[in-house]
Amino acid sequence: MVQLPKIVFNLVINACSAPTISTSIASLGGDLTMYHMGPYAANDSGTGALKTWYIVPVPHPLAGLLLAYPDSLSPCQFWTDIFPVIDANGLTGSCQYLLPFFHIAIL
Repeated sequence: MVQLPKIVFNLVINACSAPTISTSIASLGGDLTMYHMGPYAANDSGTGALKTWYIVPVPHPLAGLLLAYPDSLSPCQFWTDIFPVIDANGLTGSCQYLLPFFHIAIL
């Protein structure tokens, strides 16, 4: 049995400013070469304060889709390829930990 230390599930102590979903998608504009956005300061337009975990659960309906990227999945690919599927299938509620992770990952 594999046991992970509890520390990997703790929330990051400090929140960081990250773009909202609509800001992320608009900024990317389908540009798959973009790997970073920001930096953002507190109260910047189109941002919010987010915390995330070091490890996040992946909802079962997305597992197969995420495994289609066997080498790696960039934050840009997540927002341009994966998020539209999440949104179209009404899975945003079950992705409450995954979405902030990818918001922060693109910073």
